[in-house]
Amino acid sequence: NSIKKYEVISTSIIYRGPYGAIKGNTVSLVNNFRPVDLSDGLNFYAVSDTHDFYKHVNTDTTKLDFIILGGDHASFIQREEDLLIANKLGRRLSNGEIPLLYARGNHETKGSRFAELYQYVGSKGTDFFYSFYLNGVAGVVLDMVEDYNDSWYEFYGMADYTNYRLRQLDFLDDLYSSYKFEEASVRFRLAISHVPITVLNKNDQIKNHKELFTESLNRFNLNMLVSGHKHILVPVLVQGKTNEEVNVAYAKTYGTILKNGSIINANFNAFIISKRTYKQGLGWDENEFGKYMIGMITGVSFINSEITISYINNKKEVVPVLDPYSELLENSFTFEL
Repeated sequence: NSIKKYEVISTSIIYRGPYGAIKGNTVSLVNNFRPVDLSDGLNFYAVSDTHDFYKHVNTDTTKLDFIILGGDHASFIQREEDLLIANKLGRRLSNGEIPLLYARGNHETKGSRFAELYQYVGSKGTDFFYSFYLNGVAGVVLDMVEDYNDSWYEFYGMADYTNYRLRQLDFLDDLYSSYKFEEASVRFRLAISHVPITVLNKNDQIKNHKELFTESLNRFNLNMLVSGHKHILVPVLVQGKTNEEVNVAYAKTYGTILKNGSIINANFNAFIISKRTYKQGLGWDENEFGKYMIGMITGVSFINSEITISYINNKKEVVPVLDPYSELLENSFTFEL
């Protein structure tokens, strides 16, 4: 952080034997680095569900403090190319100069080489849940894996995601007990999960786990949660509302695309991104070839104690999104820090 540069060094191995090796050339790259700086506020970009089409993702990064890669950047992990997609997207957006935060998507648990992914992206060993601290930003990345139970036919009897999620609840307990989110230096608290945690489908198969996660996260005084997965654009605005008010509004405005589900009683706002199109829409109207992509920009003013989010497409145009309470299209949503 202090020198605002870093160096990557790599040596090729021509032959690796049991007692020795033949080395090839060593190459290095020095890259500039711009650490998070809250002196003029906080700005970050989030995108998910690009499904292989990373070349069309585009945004202005000159004022960004970090970027969130929200998962499902590969549709399946079958080849080396699939393992590299998140890195290629991250490089395209950041040029290697600002921090990237990665959350694994459910599609990145599919394919014959999915178990190798942790070697290529941000993770904590083979686990894809971890906490992070970026010069005043405290956050946690969670991994619900899927929103189906372990008996779902696609898992062919090989899944043990229940215990994996339960381990994360223990992890959250330990994190809360550490008081790291309450340190005086922390000015913004963020959670990231590919699968939305506070939103339930009508017959949600992991309802119990989502409720337990929401209850746990309610302790952290979060400023917001960022999720993807559903290929829809929905601001889940709960601040200052009762859970009944929230559910009445969302049933009326977003009932169809939320599959007649409900919103869990959370004390933090959540935002569902992204979509391969140029407008919000309330149906399946994506461009299957990834020509269009919508992500989300978040700006935080510490002077005014407010957060403003806007959905933005790859033409750098703001995408109007329905306010669930007024039922009007809004270019941005502003709420208290």
